[in-house]
Amino acid sequence: MVRSRNELEILLSKLKGFVDPKAKEEQYVTPPNIAADVLWQAYMHGDIDGKTVADLGSGTGILGIGALLLGADKVFFVELDFAAIDVLRENLEKHIFDKKRYVIVHTDVKAFSEKVDLVIQNPPFGTKRIHADKGFLEKAFDIGQKVYSFHKLSTSIFVEAMARDHHFEIEGVLRFSYPLKKTQKFHFKPVVVINTGCWIMSLSQRAYDIKSEIRKSILKKRKMMPKEETLERSNIISENLRELPCYKRARRVLCYVATKNEVETRELIQKMLDEGKTVLVPRCDDCGMVACMITSLDMLSPGKYDIPEPAGTDVYDGSIDLAIIPLVAFDGFLNRIGQGGGDFDRFLHAHEVDSIVGLAYYFQKVQKVPSEAHDVRMNCVITDLGVAKLY
Repeated sequence: MVRSRNELEILLSKLKGFVDPKAKEEQYVTPPNIAADVLWQAYMHGDIDGKTVADLGSGTGILGIGALLLGADKVFFVELDFAAIDVLRENLEKHIFDKKRYVIVHTDVKAFSEKVDLVIQNPPFGTKRIHADKGFLEKAFDIGQKVYSFHKLSTSIFVEAMARDHHFEIEGVLRFSYPLKKTQKFHFKPVVVINTGCWIMSLSQRAYDIKSEIRKSILKKRKMMPKEETLERSNIISENLRELPCYKRARRVLCYVATKNEVETRELIQKMLDEGKTVLVPRCDDCGMVACMITSLDMLSPGKYDIPEPAGTDVYDGSIDLAIIPLVAFDGFLNRIGQGGGDFDRFLHAHEVDSIVGLAYYFQKVQKVPSEAHDVRMNCVITDLGVAKLY
């Protein structure tokens, strides 16, 4: 592993840049000295070593490769341009990295959804498209706990407003005179210097308070629902679910057993048993949540949290085609607030699951759910008004 900031800069300076940079995409390589300054700062603050990192709009990879050199556990290089990815692969091959430590993701940043500890990015400054960096910031705040992001100092009001709206705190701004070298025919000067900053931002304590407030508000609404309305809406949700292709093809299904006015699932479970599906339900003990197979609803009895669960049955540890999970609230990005214990998140992280579907009433959708690295994003949410997918 790299032992000094100067050693890091030397290694980064040997990486290949863009072969034919695209002006429209504002493809400029982050200067090695500036990249080294920012990466070393992140490393010294404990934000890289052993962490999962996303380099959004990675280009030829200088920031993500720097993170790998500083001990990142895993780096996602997210890049849409094939030519840049070709150079990125060349640069990665210059170092003997374990290939399990990085993933090259060919996609627009808006489509990337992995939760990470750190996002480090140098998005377009918006010279060609105003606020071209907005989508990068939105994605960074959605998937990361900590964000290091380059922007022009003249856009500081915009950047800081975005952070505030997404419940992120500004820890500091590293300021640089950023040299943009002549790479296009229409460039008149060999170098243009732009005053830039790298904003260091982290999810605020306020985000945790907001989660608690949302949970309290939605649970109060749900508790007030009459039993007849709960059953009526649950039947609609169940039928909407059973129309999904992922439900129809699923053979092994994990499904929660409803309690406290959650979307009712007992009738759904019975239908799945009648259809010949392998039905798994959660059981919680002192070691956490496990999945157990049932062949009849009669196998359920009140468990640790007074939730019906199977007692004395073997634990299932194989792959799961479909997980049907409860939730308290969700947003348009399919982030979820649960009861707060984290049992489903831990279970889903530890098991191979093809599709994750949440069940909720329409009023459980909120504008924004503060998300954390350990939170599992759903593939869709089924409500009494239809199917909510990622927009």
